[in-house]
Amino acid sequence: MSTARKKMNATERRQRLRALLAGDRCVYAPQVFDPISSRIAEELGFEVGVGAPPNFELVVTGAPEYALVTLTEIAEQTRRICRASSIGFIVAGARGIGNALNVMRAVEELESAGASALGIEYQRLPIAFGSATFRNAMEKPIEVRRDVDYEPAVALEETVGKVKAALAARQDGLVIFGRVRVEPDVSEAIRLIKAYEEAGVEGLWLGQIFRRESLEAVHSATKLPLIVGGSAADVAKEHGGERYLVANGVRIASLGRVPLLASMKAIYDSLKAQRDGKTETELASFIAPRELESRIAWEAQYDEWIKKYLY
Repeated sequence: MSTARKKMNATERRQRLRALLAGDRCVYAPQVFDPISSRIAEELGFEVGVGAPPNFELVVTGAPEYALVTLTEIAEQTRRICRASSIGFIVAGARGIGNALNVMRAVEELESAGASALGIEYQRLPIAFGSATFRNAMEKPIEVRRDVDYEPAVALEETVGKVKAALAARQDGLVIFGRVRVEPDVSEAIRLIKAYEEAGVEGLWLGQIFRRESLEAVHSATKLPLIVGGSAADVAKEHGGERYLVANGVRIASLGRVPLLASMKAIYDSLKAQRDGKTETELASFIAPRELESRIAWEAQYDEWIKKYLY
């Protein structure tokens, strides 16, 4: 029996994402960070994956989210992820890309790499020398800094310019989102949302949203489809779950960084066990079953190609 796989091309994935945004349901999107996580997400039935800035930083450079990863590296990792599966892939606000002309280059590179969507970032990164905002962030203990906003938002006019540049640079319908920090200043967030809407974004990525009133205020202010992170999903659980999200304009709920951080812990634990003298036999419980490895690596498909093209 044939094991032939037909992957969606990038255009088809963008069309599917647009249909999802125009629909009447909310889908959950895990953060994927390499070909293996992307392929596993697809096998488990996820339709969309998210490429978050902290994950690019860790996977590519082994650094925290200080905008050290380059656009070229983000695009190359995106290409690897998109090659491995047919899920839509959203690059969620690649930080430190630069000004509007840099954003145009980012659109060209990410569209070519197969991304389905790009979020335009509101935050000013890389870190400015002598930044008071960053200095205040650094005074917090390391363990609570994971979700700290290190720099203030750029001027609204600059953000709008980036959106217009991104839309102008598209060649094959990359979906453009505007990213918004909703709390603590919901009224200022809505001002940015209105500017995004006028500039032509196709959706909004809401960050820093912890209260139902904030989500409801945003939904009342715009008809654009919404993407929310884990904090808003937690809020939704208290008020009707997925139905609550759908009723408030949410079409994608990002599931956070658990897969990468769980992978980090698994690698650490297995390497430590080996350093402590454990053998492969003793570490069998750490290891993916052979059948799972074979399935995720598409071994049957590659065997078929070998027989067809190399025999």
